[in-house]
Amino acid sequence: MIQTFQAKFPEGGNGKFAELYFGIPSQDGHVNTEYPDVMRAISTYSDDTIFFASLLCKDLHEYGVALSKKYQKQFGKPVIRIQEVDFTKVRAENLMPAESEYEDYLKSFRKLPESKQAGGKRDGGN
Repeated sequence: MIQTFQAKFPEGGNGKFAELYFGIPSQDGHVNTEYPDVMRAISTYSDDTIFFASLLCKDLHEYGVALSKKYQKQFGKPVIRIQEVDFTKVRAENLMPAESEYEDYLKSFRKLPESKQAGGKRDGGN
C-alpha cells in the first residue's frame, strides 16, 4: 500500500489522496476503503494480541498456583511462589482493550467442577 501511495502521489497528494487515505467518496461516487480498513484491522489485531496475551498470563498464573497447592498437599513442602504479571498501570492508562469487547468469546468457556478437571477425582473414584 505504501508503494501504491508513493507511486500515485509522489509529492504527498492532492484531493485524490484524501479520498484514498480517508475512504471518502470521489466525484464519481466511488469509495475506496482499502487503507482505512487495513488501519482498523491492524488496530484490531493489536488489541487481540494484547488481550489474549494478558489472558494467557492470567490463566498460566492460576494454573501455577493450583500446581503449587497440589505440590504442597502432596509433599508437604512450602508453597512455591508463582509470579504474576501486573497490568494495573496499563489498564489505568487505558492501554488494554476492554474485556467487554471479548464477552462473547469469554462466555464460550466455562470452568469444570473440581471433580471433572484433569487430575481430579472422577465419579467419586479413588
